[in-house]
Amino acid sequence: MTYKEDLSDEFDLEYPEIELETDDLKLIITLKKDYSKEKNLKLRKKQFFNDLESFIEEFRETPESNDLMLYYDLENFEKSLSEDEKE
Repeated sequence: MTYKEDLSDEFDLEYPEIELETDDLKLIITLKKDYSKEKNLKLRKKQFFNDLESFIEEFRETPESNDLMLYYDLENFEKSLSEDEKE
């Protein structure tokens, strides 16, 4: 089996995905955009990280990011969930 075939088997998903973990976070990143159009690896990575930074900035302003942080204040978290149900 060649390296390319081995990689192909490993990433035989609808979308490529990677799981990253640090002491503070565990993230699963799934790529929905096709980055293969850019042949230059450095430029492809630049596109990806620009998209990732944009995603983080957008997420920062969402109600879901507030809910995520409200997890640490269970009373407010439950209140926010019941308010969401009313909408």
